[in-house]
Amino acid sequence: MIYDTLQDWIRSVNSGQPSVADQIRTAEWFAQQGLTPTSEDTVRRAEVGEALGNELDHTTGTVLGNLEAAGVVEELAPSGPSTFILKERTGEFLLGEGVDLGAHVDEERERFLEDLHAREAEREVAALPDGGADRTTLRGVASQALGVSPQDLEDAMASGEEDERMNKLDNVVGAIKDSDGVEKGEGYDQIGFRRSALRYRLTHQAAGTPVRGGAA
Repeated sequence: MIYDTLQDWIRSVNSGQPSVADQIRTAEWFAQQGLTPTSEDTVRRAEVGEALGNELDHTTGTVLGNLEAAGVVEELAPSGPSTFILKERTGEFLLGEGVDLGAHVDEERERFLEDLHAREAEREVAALPDGGADRTTLRGVASQALGVSPQDLEDAMASGEEDERMNKLDNVVGAIKDSDGVEKGEGYDQIGFRRSALRYRLTHQAAGTPVRGGAA
């Protein structure tokens, strides 16, 4: 069916959905950014959230899912490998035969431990606390993430093959990021397998349809 505007299209196909207003605003933003098959430009869901998050009352995933179901936007699989190893602190993709993954993991682990030991020295707390892991300390959160005692943290993170050490580092730093009791230091970050993000753009028909009456 042909609609005069994207606004009419979305209201007709997705009538009754609470996110209709957000869908119209998002479709308008796609058009303003030139995210069309002709331009070949696409956008990740996270980028849509960063641009419009404060304007939307519903999650970006909900809005994009409804727009895709209506045929207004299309979802595209990214080119290249579907998974990759990302060093988040530098943005490096650790791929290829010439990459020494173990060296990258060990460097990031040492950066984490340097922050850990510096904080413990500043607080003048015991580096090897008795009992269970304390969720209000960096050591406690990290050791709990690995399921080891606090005093065994350093040895646990250093043991295993490079992929095992990578996963341990990834889990530790991820747990710190998710914790309400501690803050991650600036000198280190996660390294781990990541999935390539899906991309979005307007469909051919939507790209040729004005957003609102009298507007392109």
